[in-house]
Amino acid sequence: MTEKVLDCLKAYREVSLEQNAAAFYNKFIAEIKKDFSAKPLWFKVVEDNLGLITVNECSSGNATTDEAKDFLSMEKVEDGEANGAAGGSGDDNEDLVSVVKGYSENSS
Repeated sequence: MTEKVLDCLKAYREVSLEQNAAAFYNKFIAEIKKDFSAKPLWFKVVEDNLGLITVNECSSGNATTDEAKDFLSMEKVEDGEANGAAGGSGDDNEDLVSVVKGYSENSS
């Protein structure tokens, strides 16, 4: 299931670049980081370099190259971003569904 999620994130990032809609992707990937920074899914996001879209990649990008680099840094997990770090259900798929539902409700 993780591979399907990553494929969707890759597609979302690519379409966001093509449609000059980086802010939507950047907001979404920030929510993913907040909820999954200490879980296997986030490690795959980092490995696949699916972080913030920068101003160098797209005119609507709202992150600098340094901000995008820091965003994917595993050393800089800000307060509140390590949800589930000390346990949790371990089911990234169910957690991701909750994030997507919450994101779509808040974006309306």
